[in-house]
Amino acid sequence: MLNYIVGSVVDISEDSIVFCSNNFGFLIQVAHKNDFCIGQNYKIYVLQILSKEYLCLYGFLNCEEMKMFKKLLLVSGIGPKTALNILKNVDYQQLIYNISIKNSEFLSNIPGIGCKANSIIYTLYSKMKEFMINIFEYQDVFDALKKLGFKEAKINDAMSKLKIGLPTEDAIKCCLKEMSYE
Repeated sequence: MLNYIVGSVVDISEDSIVFCSNNFGFLIQVAHKNDFCIGQNYKIYVLQILSKEYLCLYGFLNCEEMKMFKKLLLVSGIGPKTALNILKNVDYQQLIYNISIKNSEFLSNIPGIGCKANSIIYTLYSKMKEFMINIFEYQDVFDALKKLGFKEAKINDAMSKLKIGLPTEDAIKCCLKEMSYE
């Protein structure tokens, strides 16, 4: 069983790359083809999934994103293609955050998800603890915006777009900017 492959990209297509390692060419399905450049070396975390017809490799530059992909596969009605599509459209950290705050509206807006949003939350909510990010990183931002009179739904929507690791002041500014466009 493979965990990761080290090598270089030799071709990039719409949803996959051809990855060369030790004179073997691996066709690997990826969510973010723009993260790769032909001729560059990478360490790619891979997950092997055997379908009825063939063995398919799914690749990720980040181990945490691969873990999120595996979690999505636990949800009834979500297969590898849908899980990859979710990660193609939403940063995995935003996905984790929105599942942890049970934001089904955010999830239902992801292309191809719709009514599966509640199923994702129901299945994965209790499994978000194992990820290395702190979902309460911006609790002080939430509290400050709440004191300013913003509704929780608006705050959660704006916070779902924050990158992890921003200073509190910058996070508040980003949220205020995001809410001003609504």
